[in-house]
Amino acid sequence: MRLIILRIIMFAGITSANAETAYTGFNWVDPLNQRTQANTTLIEQRGRITYIGPPKDLNHSTTVVDLTGKYVVAGFIDTHAHVTLGAVSMQKNRGKLALVANHSDAIAQHNGRVMLAYGITDIRNPGGASARTVGYKTKVTNGEWLGPDAYTSGELLDKHPFEGLSTAVGSAKAIQHEIARQKALGVDFIKLYTGLGKDLLAAAIKSAHQHNLPAVAHLDAIPWDVAAELGLDGIVHAMPTSIDLLNEPARQNYLDTRRVGAFSFFEWYEAVEFSTPRFQQMLTTLADHQTTLDLTLIAFRNAFWGDQATVTEHSELQLAHPELVENWRSFFTFTIGWQPQDFTRAKAVWPKVEQFTRLLHQSGVHLSIGTDMGNPWVIPGVSFHQEMQLLAEAGIPAYDILTMATLNGAESIRQADHKGSLAIGKLANFVILDKDPIADINNTQTIYSVVKGGSLYQPQKLLTAIQAP
Repeated sequence: MRLIILRIIMFAGITSANAETAYTGFNWVDPLNQRTQANTTLIEQRGRITYIGPPKDLNHSTTVVDLTGKYVVAGFIDTHAHVTLGAVSMQKNRGKLALVANHSDAIAQHNGRVMLAYGITDIRNPGGASARTVGYKTKVTNGEWLGPDAYTSGELLDKHPFEGLSTAVGSAKAIQHEIARQKALGVDFIKLYTGLGKDLLAAAIKSAHQHNLPAVAHLDAIPWDVAAELGLDGIVHAMPTSIDLLNEPARQNYLDTRRVGAFSFFEWYEAVEFSTPRFQQMLTTLADHQTTLDLTLIAFRNAFWGDQATVTEHSELQLAHPELVENWRSFFTFTIGWQPQDFTRAKAVWPKVEQFTRLLHQSGVHLSIGTDMGNPWVIPGVSFHQEMQLLAEAGIPAYDILTMATLNGAESIRQADHKGSLAIGKLANFVILDKDPIADINNTQTIYSVVKGGSLYQPQKLLTAIQAP
């Protein structure tokens, strides 16, 4: 109780700025050094870590929080969270049907609170209306909203427009203009999409770098290694669906039989062989260039099992904003048009998705953890822990998964000097767990409390404060 009272006074500006808090007696889960250190003390002052290590003598004025028996890990970072994205609809514009993505402050605030309750202290927001995405970042930074800090892009650059999500660019000049516009609005990076050909992708990467902005992309036709050699900083989604990575006769059969839509999610995996020199070349190039990658496995796992109540009636689905849940049930899913046999085929290739995940990890590709939050059946906060579970099921060791969830995430958002691990001088962002996540990665869900920038939050209070519209 003393700690909570202290924090309330501090928010009001009454407590001395030099007040420090010591968290004592915990097990420090340190994935960077592949160890768990017992009986650790962490001292926080002005939102930053001033000490972490064995027990030490404390000032008489230091507030002490006894965490004996608890486990502490650095704050989690979701590198693929569309925090402001609302319902997607089909609307008529100038006589033509077009997809439109809604955005709202209510959804952004809802998602922010839920993610923070689940230990996520930072996100990378890879796409949305610039005013909305930058607005979320600004409001959290200024203390108006509670939620993870955001490293954000604006509208995706694509061949076709998608109001509220992407903008159409058909030339290098249009790309330069759009990137300059987004830079002026305050975005942190540029997101590129599947419709861009190689020449426009190269022009966009060059323009982004000229504005000192990283560029990440969701790719389809262009092989990942080709994009990495063009200087692309990051890739999203576990779907390297370029036909250039397929060998004959599977390649021709894929071209002859593929269908428009998300069927490629499983049809491409049916056709690919990972052992080919061409595919191995891609893995080597990604590792050599240290191109960042978040797989968003949970988004595809939800699609492949989208005919199951375990997805569409998930016990924690109420933590997603009601507008989104209704939208997924009534219109927007990745599996529109799928028949029972399509779900069967998709489930059958899931072991190949897991194999691809292992190959990326074994090849030294820089992996972080993203969820594609905002898209169908992805639950804020909850799905981050589902993603870690899927990585464990694919054979990734727990310490490595936690590195992806923390330091690799910080490197992906270019904040590793301040975030992603527990070290002197870094922000006091950490998650306090009841159980050991190394013994079982599912124990990342046993969250006792969350500390972000030195401020302590109780998950249940964050969740009960959510108000449905």
